[in-house]
Amino acid sequence: MSIQRPKVRRGAAGEENRKITDELNEYQRAFNTLKEKYKESLTKEIVKEKFNIHFHLAQTVKKLTYSDYFEIYIEQKKNSRSVQKDSWQKYTRIHTAILEMQKKSKRTYYLQSFDNAFLMNFISYFRNEKNISDNTLRRKIGFLNPF
Repeated sequence: MSIQRPKVRRGAAGEENRKITDELNEYQRAFNTLKEKYKESLTKEIVKEKFNIHFHLAQTVKKLTYSDYFEIYIEQKKNSRSVQKDSWQKYTRIHTAILEMQKKSKRTYYLQSFDNAFLMNFISYFRNEKNISDNTLRRKIGFLNPF
């Protein structure tokens, strides 16, 4: 079995080629180990499964919640200095209120949760639980919209 490798070069291109060659060699070593272990019973499925385990390709990706995204959003607002301190504090208060809504309803909000039903629950929560006026509610929705 002939495997082509990148040409040996100097400088940055040579460094990249060495990295590629090292990685190809690692895959080849892992494949040779599987061939020795499984012999004729080696299948594509086995190779894929074992490579995923060996090279950590089958990592589970955590699904980010609304809260994760909102915290990132608030941090970006703070760091960019595109808004004043009192503005990002208002974002934080809205975030806290939504977390309270989430706890009360015993569900986790994801970005796809933000639909018309969520907006109606948001309005109802602020009117009934927080007892705020329509003008204040409009401002709170105004702070939620950019997110």
